[in-house]
Amino acid sequence: MSFDKKLIPPKMAKKEHVTKIHNIEIEDPYYWFRQKDLPEVINHLKAENEYTKKQLEPYTELQNELWNELKNRIKENDETYPIKHGDYYYYSKEIAGQEYKVYCRKHKSREAQEEVILDLNILAKDQDYLQLGDIKITLNNQIMAYSLDFNGSEEFQVFFKDLQRNELLDLTIKNTSPDYQWSNDNKTFYYLELDKNHRPNKLFKLDIEHGSSPPTLIFEEKDPDYHMSLD
Repeated sequence: MSFDKKLIPPKMAKKEHVTKIHNIEIEDPYYWFRQKDLPEVINHLKAENEYTKKQLEPYTELQNELWNELKNRIKENDETYPIKHGDYYYYSKEIAGQEYKVYCRKHKSREAQEEVILDLNILAKDQDYLQLGDIKITLNNQIMAYSLDFNGSEEFQVFFKDLQRNELLDLTIKNTSPDYQWSNDNKTFYYLELDKNHRPNKLFKLDIEHGSSPPTLIFEEKDPDYHMSLD
């Protein structure tokens, strides 16, 4: 495979910047590129994409062949083994032609009627990007917490769904990691908040029966060399 040498790759501008770590000064002329919303950053990424597209144009047919071969090796209709949680069996499935997983459960028996509790394909319909963080369900199988990232920043929002009524609660938690847990009382929710450096450093608890009440700070890790996890 050879590329068109006449095409000139876009050149990233250098800007003076010094980062100081452990009293050591490090020159980083590309530090400005961390600013994702900066027009210069967006324009450069577009130029990179266009350059790549033009370089690969002669191999479009080969790319399609490889893509179709890979697709043919993937089982498009698939289902995970059901995991029992109380009186319910939980599992996820992939459906041919759909990009995201569908999460389901069955009551008491694996032969029972299927109940869809979360369809990511529906949630992704009007989104440019969607990533599921995690799903956690209360011990009594009534409330589901699930977290979503809508832009690839790994900054998740937590949503709550009443599975008995099949409706969302009027409660959302923003700026979290996908690392949270329910208490065995089926109403107390523990989660981690991110700081400005995207570090999980604060542990909160929230009583969802009184969601309008402010959450309680349980612990804060103030040392920037450490981050928190929850289990």
